[in-house]
Amino acid sequence: MKAARCKSKLLYLGAILLLIFLLGCPQSSGEDYLWVVDQGTFHTTDLERAQQEIPFTIIVPEYLPDNLDPYSPYLIEGPVKGSSGTEDIEIEVSYKAENKPRIDIIENSENILMLPSPDADPVYLDIAGIQVLQQEDNMYGYNINIDGLRFDWNQSGRTFMVRVFEYSQDEGIKIVESMIRQIE
Repeated sequence: MKAARCKSKLLYLGAILLLIFLLGCPQSSGEDYLWVVDQGTFHTTDLERAQQEIPFTIIVPEYLPDNLDPYSPYLIEGPVKGSSGTEDIEIEVSYKAENKPRIDIIENSENILMLPSPDADPVYLDIAGIQVLQQEDNMYGYNINIDGLRFDWNQSGRTFMVRVFEYSQDEGIKIVESMIRQIE
């Protein structure tokens, strides 16, 4: 009898856990894929769906290395519409080639003063008539420590950042230039 009650409780608990799992996981319905991960942040891989949440036009690079498709990002993260209590809204679009770290593109709705990191040796580049701050960057985490480059610039009242890891400076500059030319 105890075994039957225990089995019944386990089945009940399993059903509850399955329900929690299904409600907490991203739901895909074609183009409407949006996964809200906390009170105000979403994750998606669909640029059109992300654009519905963001009050400014997401600038998609015209150029990416390794035959990456600019319209097929690895991940997009940003605030759910109406969740941000400020005018300052930031979105991150990441791309990933097989066997390479990500390329991260961060767009902010505000014109933020871009300062070099205290330990960086900054280089200021002129790319398509825009001053771009280039500095070393690092992706680190559990069992990861990868060096890369970061490019920051302000344009049309907004701030942009491109982070590239295991790609050349020339590849980073091509990505930045392909974005700058769209904003002109």
